[in-house]
Amino acid sequence: DNVLAVAPFTLISVSSLFSARNWRDHGVVRKGQALSESFWTVPELFRRAGYLTLGFSDNPYVGKATRLAQGFAEFREAWSDPLHERKRHLLHEDAEWYVPHRLPEMVEWLFADRLDEGLGDGPVFSYLHIMPPHGPYVPGPDHDLFGDPGYIGDIDGSAEQIADLENHRRSPSAADVRRLESLYDGNLHRADASVGRILEAWHDLGRERELLVVVVSDHGEAFGEHGSFVHLSTVHDEMLHVPVILWPRAQWRDVAPLQEELFSLTDLSALLLRRAGVGLPEGSRWPRRFIALMKGDVTVGRRQIVARSFVDAGLFGLRTERYLAVYGGARIQELYDLEADPAAQRNLRGERPELYTELITSLRNTLRDADAVEAGEARMSDDEVQALKAVGYF
Repeated sequence: DNVLAVAPFTLISVSSLFSARNWRDHGVVRKGQALSESFWTVPELFRRAGYLTLGFSDNPYVGKATRLAQGFAEFREAWSDPLHERKRHLLHEDAEWYVPHRLPEMVEWLFADRLDEGLGDGPVFSYLHIMPPHGPYVPGPDHDLFGDPGYIGDIDGSAEQIADLENHRRSPSAADVRRLESLYDGNLHRADASVGRILEAWHDLGRERELLVVVVSDHGEAFGEHGSFVHLSTVHDEMLHVPVILWPRAQWRDVAPLQEELFSLTDLSALLLRRAGVGLPEGSRWPRRFIALMKGDVTVGRRQIVARSFVDAGLFGLRTERYLAVYGGARIQELYDLEADPAAQRNLRGERPELYTELITSLRNTLRDADAVEAGEARMSDDEVQALKAVGYF
């Protein structure tokens, strides 16, 4: 219930998910970087344990260029896969389905295509990075179910409109914001339908092995909270609070004590590896929290999570179960009691300076003690740049 990403940006967040390390330790903090090959990743550990590892991504920030494909025996990138071109030609005249460089169901189709080839009898680890409910918010008529029929504005959920809202080139009315939220909800509904078909395709294989499913997001989205309409710029909960679904529930009973505790995406891989019985290479180094969770010690509570903005490299957040402290040098200093003020609207920095100082001192100590590894360099192709632009990046 209380899971946070460590940054509101896919490249940083998925690097943390795969490496079980915070951004301050893996060093990936901006565009143009790639995860260092010095880290073991979750797919590598599954492959080492004898799993067939399959990756499918519709986001170039999760791909070969950023080294997030390491450990996968097979990794298919939607923006450049031959199937993308075939599907594009089939759908290009259907405006409700086709957006240039964007086919929201591509990962689902790639996965089904791979299942048709057969998987053998061994264990399989699959990672599918789908883009909805990420912007642009184009749910199509089957999923645009949550809007006000009486709305008469022009909000259509396009990447261009979202950028205009974020950069204050247009001032939305309350009805405009509600329409944008309804389009986002429609995108979420579209993603949910896709996940359903993915699971149906898997079950249709008739494999008798146990299936474990983890559904997770790498960041949130904003709809005007704290002045933003995208997910890159702040360290508030609307950008960092993410869902985690572990299924079937009966197979995850041992992690029930963690359900309401402060939890980071860096913790998730340990739960999955332990549940699957995948061990660690001898002599490999891991964070203390990761080792504790791998050993089954789910009673070790997480005291705090350090997050950072992507757009503003000097903006940091320290999140505890109750408080959020935001630090951006002398220009941004904020303190919120999320128990009394869940939306973080009342800045208590002036009222509780001692608490703010205590939290920011802890933040500085954490940053100072980081054992960062220098990130690698990512080189994006023209196709990858176009795919990123289609979802509002660059």
